[in-house]
Amino acid sequence: MLTAYIFNTESVQQLINFRLHFHQIAFSKEDKILIKNLQQLKGYTATSFLREFRTKNWTRAQILKQIVIQTYNSAK
Repeated sequence: MLTAYIFNTESVQQLINFRLHFHQIAFSKEDKILIKNLQQLKGYTATSFLREFRTKNWTRAQILKQIVIQTYNSAK
């Protein structure tokens, strides 16, 4: 049996805002330094960070993005 879901514009916008807020966990200044140093000095990968810091609730995509940003900024 198929169930039809009807969303109004407001509920869709609230869902989008929730998902954006949920997935955009900002790294603290200390987290950024930690990621940069462990990645450069010990060769940590995104998976290594996830295993080591389980309580941080980071995603692999967030860590990869942070590594790319730091690599770009250090190349300037």
